[in-house]
Amino acid sequence: MRRFLIAASLILWFAPALGQAPGTNRVVAIGDIHGAYDEFTEILARAGLVNEKLAWSGGRATLVQTGDYTDRGAGVRPVMDLLMRLEREAKRAGGQVVTLLGNHEVMNLIGDWRDVTPEICATFAKSGADDGCVAYRQAMSPRGAYGRWLRDKHIAAKVGDTLFMHAGINPARPAPRSIDEVNSKARAEIRRLDQYRQRLVRSRLADDSATLQQVLDVTATELQRASEAIALAKAEGTPLPELDVPLLREAQQLMDIATWSLVDPEGPMWFRGYAQWDEAATTPQVFGLLDALKVTRIVVGHSVTADRKIATRFGGRVYLIDTGMLASAYKGTPSALEISGGSVKPIYTTGAVSVPQ
Repeated sequence: MRRFLIAASLILWFAPALGQAPGTNRVVAIGDIHGAYDEFTEILARAGLVNEKLAWSGGRATLVQTGDYTDRGAGVRPVMDLLMRLEREAKRAGGQVVTLLGNHEVMNLIGDWRDVTPEICATFAKSGADDGCVAYRQAMSPRGAYGRWLRDKHIAAKVGDTLFMHAGINPARPAPRSIDEVNSKARAEIRRLDQYRQRLVRSRLADDSATLQQVLDVTATELQRASEAIALAKAEGTPLPELDVPLLREAQQLMDIATWSLVDPEGPMWFRGYAQWDEAATTPQVFGLLDALKVTRIVVGHSVTADRKIATRFGGRVYLIDTGMLASAYKGTPSALEISGGSVKPIYTTGAVSVPQ
């Protein structure tokens, strides 16, 4: 920590070279963090959003974090703690911190723990003998402090004339009626799974820490059991067995989870077309979607850029800001995108500021 504070002080000394001071129209977007706490605090300082004590110093600026602060890196807990605190401090200063959900936050909320490492669990351990993973899952549950905080987050936010998301809306599909519709659908899906999981717990078919796969396995078993019981009763001419009809109805709905927006590989949490599509062939679709949503541009993370620098695509209407901040996994660098006074420019901890190509 002492090493960082010294570095942060130097960064802040040169911060005025970045140009415009924080104001009502200054927006700074930061992409995928994945528990890279030191790197995250360094880019916050370089962007002039925190001081040497990591307190909010951005005034009336808006910080947008586009998701994926969980999983992989060991600093998931301190990153979330910092975001939660900065939300409060920025609000008091007349600014705001908009923290969005990425696919990895959603994975944690629905019980997909594949990228939760022992090092992350250890930060939640209550004793040296506890690996912390049980405590981590409890903390991310609907009753846990972090779980409650995350369940209050959107997956898309419009700030000024810019749409911010983790992955983005697929322009090849019918455009949603509004950004609110996208957020409401995702939130409803999370709530539906939470409620179903609790129904399984009350029926003693699963426990609070069950993974998504375990929930799906139990669901398939219960549906099969009910189907066999009904078939047997019909074959033998006996009364139909008593069944938990509400549970079975919800179970049937859950079997279509692959179509839910939260897990659909072409849905708003996972879509990679903005980074991978051929621009010449698909620019009209992208422009059509952004025009329909009445936004000038969309800023997304999710797909690490090839050169680990912020990139633009589709005539400058798409910005890719995942530069692989967690160096141990992606060999990237911390970065931020500043939108202010009609200009858009990247910020790096190295101090390099240039218009992305």
